[in-house]
Amino acid sequence: HRKSQRQRDLKEWFIETELTLYEGQERLECRCHFDNQMKDHRLRAIFDFAISSDKHYADSIFERVERPNQRHKNWENPSNPQRHRSFIQLQNDKHAMTLSSKGLFEYEILHNRQIALTLLRAVGELGDWGYFPTPDAQCLRDFTLEFAIDLHAPNDTYQAIQKAQAFQTDLILKQVSQHQGTVPADATCIEHPVLADDRLCVTSLKVSEDGKDSLLRYFNLSQEKIALSHKARGVDLLENGIGQLGKVMAGQEIRTEIIEGDSL
Repeated sequence: HRKSQRQRDLKEWFIETELTLYEGQERLECRCHFDNQMKDHRLRAIFDFAISSDKHYADSIFERVERPNQRHKNWENPSNPQRHRSFIQLQNDKHAMTLSSKGLFEYEILHNRQIALTLLRAVGELGDWGYFPTPDAQCLRDFTLEFAIDLHAPNDTYQAIQKAQAFQTDLILKQVSQHQGTVPADATCIEHPVLADDRLCVTSLKVSEDGKDSLLRYFNLSQEKIALSHKARGVDLLENGIGQLGKVMAGQEIRTEIIEGDSL
């Protein structure tokens, strides 16, 4: 219920956006650079490809969440920002768009067809029960932000999610000496049945805390049951053994699988 408004004084602000489209890749990558010298404002990039729907999808912890675009009637705030981790999806029967970002966690769906991604929110105070100044939150400094757009068919939804997840981490290169081994030179790092289904999202491959096994953790992005072709033993999130895993994964199910010998 505050009465504050925008100032009438204006200042030029230059925003430089670099668009990159690699050969053989459908995703358009964007790198945005600017120097913020304004206070108390929000900067958003709005994407509109005429894909209209009354719901959308975004990722949370170990799940793909379906959310309505319209806020609840009891929600009094004039805006309706939501949180995501790596992607937002808007789709209808014919077309779909997946927007992925690095370290940008706030978005809002506008008019059932636009994704508004928050690039910067500059504030001078926090809290609604008193005055708590936060001068550093005005973010008066240089910024370089990265996000990407993938237009695809609705049937490629989960493949687009896999690409959005991969966009989060840059490829790390390191020169090593020559090694003796039998790994074939076919650009394949590992093979596992879980990697063959785009509905299954791998979150970690790690050595167990006791150092005895390798553990593969993944979850079902969909609400569908998925039949698996391999047998596996599992552990819970505390890495306590839970015995043989079932051959069918439930929707949104999380699994941590023990990798046997040379299964990878």
